Amino acid sequence: MLKSIKVPMTLVRVGSVMLTIIAFLYVYLGYPYVSKGLFASNLDAGVSGEVRAAYLGFALHLFFIAYLLLDSSRRSNPRKLIMLLCGLIVFVDSFLVRTFLTNNNLVGQALALSGTLVLLGSFFWFQFQRLQSKARIQHS
Repeated sequence: MLKSIKVPMTLVRVGSVMLTIIAFLYVYLGYPYVSKGLFASNLDAGVSGEVRAAYLGFALHLFFIAYLLLDSSRRSNPRKLIMLLCGLIVFVDSFLVRTFLTNNNLVGQALALSGTLVLLGSFFWFQFQRLQSKARIQHS
C-alpha cells in the first residue's frame, strides 16, 4: 500500500473509532441520566418511553454509521457516496446536539471533530485516487 493513502485512511478510521466511543458514552452514561430525568419529570409513561426510544435510536444510528465507515475504510476502493453521507450525517448530528443541548457540550464537540475527520479523510482519499488514475492515464 502506498504511504500517501495511509493518512486519509487513518483520518477516517480515527473518526470512526471516536464515533464508536461517543455512541458508547451516549448509551452507557447518557441513557440512565435521561431515564432518571424523565422519571422525575412525571411525564406520561407513553411519552417517556418514546423519548427513551428516540435517545437509544440516536445512539444506535451512531454505532451503525461507525460500522459503515470502518467497513468502507478497510476496502481499497470505498464507495464515495457512503463515506460522504456518513461524514455529513455525523456533522449535522453534532450541530443538532449542540443546538438542542448546549453549545459547551463535550460530546457535541467530539461529534463535530469526528465528522470533520471523516469528511477530511474521505476528501483526501478520493483526491488521491483521482490523481492516481490521472497518473495511470498519462503513463499509458
